[in-house]
Amino acid sequence: MPDLIDPTTPDFAKTRVGYDSFTYDLVFSDEFNTSGRTFYPGDDPFWEAVDLWYGATGDIEWYDPSQVTTRNGSLVITMDSTSTTQSGLAQGSTAPFTEADNHGLSYRSGMLQSWNKFCFSSGYVEVSVVLPGPNAEATGY
Repeated sequence: MPDLIDPTTPDFAKTRVGYDSFTYDLVFSDEFNTSGRTFYPGDDPFWEAVDLWYGATGDIEWYDPSQVTTRNGSLVITMDSTSTTQSGLAQGSTAPFTEADNHGLSYRSGMLQSWNKFCFSSGYVEVSVVLPGPNAEATGY
């Protein structure tokens, strides 16, 4: 079993004081520093990218493991559309494709989960996220 704490996680991130004034020790981290990781079933001990339509919320995209990888020290989830007719516009894009190629849906994206791979019962979850758009950097989720 691989280490639960990524060896490249900085020391300052290995403990934190919670809002309840208790000190919490880090029990899991993934810095996603290795480029080219894939998350098809069985590829990774902690994460798995799903291959499904999430009908419970009426999603308008198909979740495909090919849309999830790591690059330049980041987890990268790419969203594509059937309206993208030229390949190579975005690194990691699987466009062009048709709705028929995509289970009848116009969009294709990725969903990464840890279901039955890593579970916890209490504590804090922290991530650092960069989203596209004018206010691209968001932290503290």
